[in-house]
Amino acid sequence: MKIEFYNYEESNEKIFIKNSKAVLKKNFTEDGIFSKEIFGDMKNISYQCSCGQLKGKFLLNNECPSCKTKVNKIDSVTRVAYIDLEDYYVIFPIFYYFLEKVMPLNKIINFNLDIDENGEKITEKRFEWEKIGLIEFKNKFDTILDFYEEKYSKNKEKTNIINFIRSNRENIFTNKILVYNLRLRPVLLINQNLVYDEVNKFYTLILNTLDTIKEKKEKTDIIFPLLYKIQEYYIEISNYIIEEISTKTGIIRNNLLGFRSNFSSRSIITPGDVPIDSIILPYLGAVELFKFSIINILTKIGFKDPLSKFYLATQKFDGEVYEILKEIHSKYSILLNRNPTISFGSILKLKIKEIKKEYNDFTISINNNILKMLAGDYDGDVLNVILIIDNELKDFFEPFSPKNLCISNDNGLFDRRLLPARDNILGIYSLFN
Repeated sequence: MKIEFYNYEESNEKIFIKNSKAVLKKNFTEDGIFSKEIFGDMKNISYQCSCGQLKGKFLLNNECPSCKTKVNKIDSVTRVAYIDLEDYYVIFPIFYYFLEKVMPLNKIINFNLDIDENGEKITEKRFEWEKIGLIEFKNKFDTILDFYEEKYSKNKEKTNIINFIRSNRENIFTNKILVYNLRLRPVLLINQNLVYDEVNKFYTLILNTLDTIKEKKEKTDIIFPLLYKIQEYYIEISNYIIEEISTKTGIIRNNLLGFRSNFSSRSIITPGDVPIDSIILPYLGAVELFKFSIINILTKIGFKDPLSKFYLATQKFDGEVYEILKEIHSKYSILLNRNPTISFGSILKLKIKEIKKEYNDFTISINNNILKMLAGDYDGDVLNVILIIDNELKDFFEPFSPKNLCISNDNGLFDRRLLPARDNILGIYSLFN
């Protein structure tokens, strides 16, 4: 199997992180890991020319006098950058794991010398390539791989791994470390303090270590251990990413969804008579989701104390507030999200069909056929409901409507997760027999 890698544009200077300091005088640095110039301003959509001189939706299609490009709509969600190691190389994490299976990789690339009980450095090697460091390992890679291929020639499992490594030989080493989009490693303001996603620490350590390497360029005995440190941090980043998408914990869940957030709620799912792309919301949940719209309308229609009216509507069913909900709910859509969001269908865009009238019913009702996509069932599963207010966001999430997910990305056929569930089939059978 051969792995294809994204071909980054080395000529584009903006994609490289050049500053090891992320914050300077309480502001994010222009070329650091939180740079707005590189990663965008965290809005879903921005409008600007290629050089960034012209900005704003009102300048759409205007030509920039500097770069001669027109102002276009830019989606900042996909913006990434790289840390450039220049003349130094590390092992790409996915191959690091495979190399460990066929050779004592850590003992080869770890240049740090052992100390005996008398405090003396142990210089005697237990095998030929012990502690040669990353630079020598890269130079002698093919020779070392040949040795272990011959050693494990009768071991089918290790032979298959070595063949896989050989088929991806050109991708084993890299001097560009990906710094992924800021949305996936956020900085949150909690209690007036900035809280950084842990992965940002490893990026900062890599940049600081790289600065030290550049200062000590002539001293190989210092550079080799530092380069090994960068390799360790790179592996930590990879492990962190895998852990984040494999569990239900993380900075967003712990520090954002753990708090009360505007335009969002959480409810237990139940079956309902509703189209596949729609949802029925509970009264109290809808009151909270549409809080500001309700207060705005109450003000406009003449209530002297709309805040008190809204508060009372949260304590018991209010017919007037319910009528407001009936009028406005069809103009909005919601995102239904099941943590962790790691596959197509984990987050769905749904229309609001209606609002339940029963005050004590706190459940949301959905179509049975989207259960598999959400990896859920009706045993008390709680899902996140996020109200989409902005029209641009509504268009942006349109591909996440179940009607637009009917075709599988795997084989181009109808997505079997949307086929009628066992309960539906049993009901249809009972109806006609």
